[in-house]
Amino acid sequence: MKNDRVIVWFRNDLRVCDQEALFRASQKYAVFPVYCFDPRHFEEGALGFSKTGAHRAKFLLETVSDLRANLRELGSDLIIRRGFPEEIIPELAISLSATAVYASKEVTEEEVQIELAVEKLLLSKKIGFELFWQSTLFHIHDIPWPISNLPESARCFYPIP
Repeated sequence: MKNDRVIVWFRNDLRVCDQEALFRASQKYAVFPVYCFDPRHFEEGALGFSKTGAHRAKFLLETVSDLRANLRELGSDLIIRRGFPEEIIPELAISLSATAVYASKEVTEEEVQIELAVEKLLLSKKIGFELFWQSTLFHIHDIPWPISNLPESARCFYPIP
């Protein structure tokens, strides 16, 4: 199945170690890593402050550069685009003849809305979309009891299946 192509969409998890989407995709498919600089991240928020200040922007650029270098050490590379992921990712999937897009599951309302928009467009083109949980110290599948048994303060970090 290494002839099948999968895009791994990097979002807030800009690393190659302990990256479930990348690991799963690389086990069976030809992988095309992608990062999108979403212009919404550089707009003003509801309170009039920039969502991404100068220091955060510098850190993000350095992190994306480091991700690209780490992928190159593994014999791959990073496709970098600027634009709305819900437009870029489906267009790229079509142009690369990808059979699926893998990414990390996010939790904020804005990020979830973007996920849903990407998923809707991909599914309309019969391209798969799979999300992987990796936003907490413990993986959701490693907790030995139901999420509903966690204290309320911890439960908010885990999606209720």
